[in-house]
Amino acid sequence: MKYFIMLLAIVMVFGFGSRACRHYCIYNGRMCDTDYSCCSEKCKRSRPSSRKGKCVP
Repeated sequence: MKYFIMLLAIVMVFGFGSRACRHYCIYNGRMCDTDYSCCSEKCKRSRPSSRKGKCVP
């Protein structure tokens, strides 16, 4: 039961926390790993070695 609730929470975070821009990119407003995940914005790495970053205009 505990795992089911955790899974449900993860699904809700990804389901409601992200909005699809086009069929190939998803924008979540906080973290990004590619420019496609930011749609019209660029994915700026928090550190050069970091895979994740933030979407910036």
